[in-house]
Amino acid sequence: MEQISTSIILDVRMMRHSGIGVYLKGLLGGMCRLVDAPRFVFIGPARFRHEVPERLCELYVLLDTPIYSLREQILFPESLRFAPILHAPHYNIPLRFRGRLVVTIHDMNHLVFAKSLPTPLHRLYARFMFGEVAARAAHVITVTDYMRHEIIERLKVAPERVSTIHLSVSDNIKPVTDAAVLSEFRKKHKLPEQYLLAVGIYKPHKNYDFLIKTLSGLWRSGRLDMPLAIATPRVKDRVMLNALAAGYGAKEEVCLIDYAGLDELICLYSGAEALLFPSLYEGFGFPPLEAMKCGTPVVASNLPPMPEVLGDAALFFNPASAEEFSEALLRLIGDSALHTTLIDKGRQNVLRFSWEKTAQATLNVYKKVLEQEE
Repeated sequence: MEQISTSIILDVRMMRHSGIGVYLKGLLGGMCRLVDAPRFVFIGPARFRHEVPERLCELYVLLDTPIYSLREQILFPESLRFAPILHAPHYNIPLRFRGRLVVTIHDMNHLVFAKSLPTPLHRLYARFMFGEVAARAAHVITVTDYMRHEIIERLKVAPERVSTIHLSVSDNIKPVTDAAVLSEFRKKHKLPEQYLLAVGIYKPHKNYDFLIKTLSGLWRSGRLDMPLAIATPRVKDRVMLNALAAGYGAKEEVCLIDYAGLDELICLYSGAEALLFPSLYEGFGFPPLEAMKCGTPVVASNLPPMPEVLGDAALFFNPASAEEFSEALLRLIGDSALHTTLIDKGRQNVLRFSWEKTAQATLNVYKKVLEQEE
């Protein structure tokens, strides 16, 4: 296919963030596999220059400003203001840009859970920027059909301006099958041979309070004897989760893991009996798919979009019902045949997604936007 003639401006300042960073790396990795991949003008700090694929890089423009700041708006490169097209990988768009905007909205957490934002000014900023995206974007990319419906309904964006493009998981994620490696990993992090796992930063919609409270009841009653490992890279999260566990009398049963990069995260997934994902709100949700790719069964919230992403490869429960969650978890632990079935279904489910598909669909959006009449 013919390569588009103009370069795509792409903001990569969030390349090392947990969610959007995975998206950026996966998208660019997928683009590298396309014969008609576009060239990009990347915007980001100097320290990220070596992380963007050389094959795709037309130009790298330095911009090292805080996300969600006045400085990033004022210092947006003047030379790029009137370029044909810019892809913003989240809703924080450059307001001075005058070309065509493609914006990826992963979720609307900052609107739905606005009270969790630090100040009224943060809440006002989020509302304003989502409104600007709705008004200015030539096209909005989102990551599930559920989120597409939410964007159309909440932001009043015309359906033809919103596309669902599913994400994927890293090609580098593969199950660790070496028993000695897993044993050494467990020893390092003081984990027993059997443990349950939760992965993600500590935010209200992740529903950790429900998770620890419900598990503490199972531990006290003797119905469950596996501890819970929670993997989060942020120190402040581990401090708050430690206090939460102590409040429920479960400090000994909750292991807080500061993992060192993807290799250790893969070990965590591979050694776990199950991934527990009680989230109240997601745009897509990487951890369940990552767990499935590592051969770990998943017990997940039944709220959308999780059934869309996980298909029939997980045990679902109402994330407001301790009884439903407990029943699903104990059923999985007590049924080896079900455990094996979910592992097999999980591996098949992951095959539905690939970053190459994500990249091709994104490239189609670029072409569509560039073909639009003024």
